[in-house]
Amino acid sequence: PLGYEESEKRYSVIYILHGGQHGSDERRHVKIANLVRLKWERENEAMPMIYVFVNGGAVAYYDYPKKNSMGETVFIKELIPHIDKTYRTIADRSGRGIEGYSGGGRAVTRIGFKYSELFCSAIAGCGGYNFEKQISETGVRGNYDAYLPGNNSYDRAREYAKTKEPKLPMMSTCGTADPWYPTNVD
Repeated sequence: PLGYEESEKRYSVIYILHGGQHGSDERRHVKIANLVRLKWERENEAMPMIYVFVNGGAVAYYDYPKKNSMGETVFIKELIPHIDKTYRTIADRSGRGIEGYSGGGRAVTRIGFKYSELFCSAIAGCGGYNFEKQISETGVRGNYDAYLPGNNSYDRAREYAKTKEPKLPMMSTCGTADPWYPTNVD
């Protein structure tokens, strides 16, 4: 954030999860976020915070040892503790948010429901839930063998709904013309 080096203040962290299977749009997201963040901070329209752009691995935030990709474990067990240790963060749930778009939006939903104790807010944009819906309803994974039954957004949402705490404020965004709109409504 602006003024980070000059202050001793602790900052909230937003973890941004890219879309796509391979992080192909990370650089574009960083560029856009930096432009927006700096504009908002300079105009005092946004609270200064730390943004972390997460690389979800070969299967977008799933653990998939078959492809030597442990996206979820690395994010939750390694990256978050590393950021909290390295930077002046608010190193608890109250200072940590998660957001993503497309495959990252789907990951926000699944990971947010699974680890609601870690995040105070979640924003899922246009998550592509079609495959996860199919797996949840039929158990058939097809070519998506990384998406295990029980560890998809639909099944995680059902489990989460049975718990009382901690509740995770979640916003979902998706345009009506988006091909993922029907499963976002679901």
